[in-house]
Amino acid sequence: MSEKTFKHKKCKECGEKFTPIYSTLQFICSPKCAAKYAKEQRKKKEAKKWREEKKVMKVKVYSKEYKKYMENEINKLARMIYAKFKYKCIDCGKDYGKQVDAAHYKNKGSNETLRYNLHNLHSAKSDCNQYSSEHKTGYKKGLIERYGEEYEEYIDVKMAVQYSYLGLSETEIYEALSKVRKCIRNFEKHIIKFKDGKEAREFFNQEIGVYASKKEALP
Repeated sequence: MSEKTFKHKKCKECGEKFTPIYSTLQFICSPKCAAKYAKEQRKKKEAKKWREEKKVMKVKVYSKEYKKYMENEINKLARMIYAKFKYKCIDCGKDYGKQVDAAHYKNKGSNETLRYNLHNLHSAKSDCNQYSSEHKTGYKKGLIERYGEEYEEYIDVKMAVQYSYLGLSETEIYEALSKVRKCIRNFEKHIIKFKDGKEAREFFNQEIGVYASKKEALP
């Protein structure tokens, strides 16, 4: 019986053509190339491990900064949604003036877990958000007029219960920040799919993933 032969291949290490001896799976032409290839693979593996370790260290060192960046980018995305649908101030229904705030319905001090939830962020005039004694009343009325009583109740009561504990790790914040920035970059591509700000908020919440695992149908 004649010895089995295989088709010519190109060595993954040196690039020269060779005829496999052992099987069709052979991709290295010689022991010398095999040793060199293995050494390079070890180096790549070690370099990848170091990049991952460095990323973890970076996340830990800058964890406070990433939380702040995350909040700023979420606020920016919330304002972009409002601007796209040409909504006016959620408190008073008037034009914004010089400064537009991404106002929290549930304030950050008492409801930390809703800090990054887009349903909890609606654009308001700076004066209304920061100085008006009627802020809470106006905000509630604005939500009802724009999206209905069930939506306002969801934000006021159900959402706080649904996300009573968030517990994001440093790495999860870092990864969510990247997703928010991607949403901002691709904003115009996505926003055309939605009829109002409520639908857009839910979509971007799911894309970012912080609140996606506990998704509940919106009213």
